[in-house]
Amino acid sequence: MSWQLVLPIAVLCVLALVTAWLASAVHEAAHALCARSFGLGVLAVNVGKGPVVAEWHVGTALVTFRVLPGRSFVLYTWPTDRRPAVPVALTAAAGPVASIVIGGVVLWLATGSGIGGWPLGIAVIFGSMNVLGGLGNLIPIPRIGPARMGSDGWVILSQMLRLPSARAR
Repeated sequence: MSWQLVLPIAVLCVLALVTAWLASAVHEAAHALCARSFGLGVLAVNVGKGPVVAEWHVGTALVTFRVLPGRSFVLYTWPTDRRPAVPVALTAAAGPVASIVIGGVVLWLATGSGIGGWPLGIAVIFGSMNVLGGLGNLIPIPRIGPARMGSDGWVILSQMLRLPSARAR
């Protein structure tokens, strides 16, 4: 196999990884910013899975970036014994909404900009990944797996109906 074939594939894989990582970072940042705006305490923001790439504190929150996208989350607390339904539901919705809006804006700008070739392809992949990921995250999927955490859609539904909820995102 020649480098002329391998190099473009390797570059595309790295770009796909970076765009997925950025999509996760934007999604989780929206959760954290919304939680803070409601006065909820943000304990941690984790972007990705696998080995830690970078880690630092922002206020009381430990922000961790890991090597692979996926399994990202925000851990937050609320000041009372009873979880406030509307702020928690809106905080859960903030990530998917941010993903959909940013993806839509990227798609709109890319298709109207006249760019072509691989830059257009990267923009379409990034925009589509955000829109589809945001919409998919709104599907109410109950708590599953070892982390026992439901989708954002499940958190929204459980807070609005006061069902047994997934852990705070």
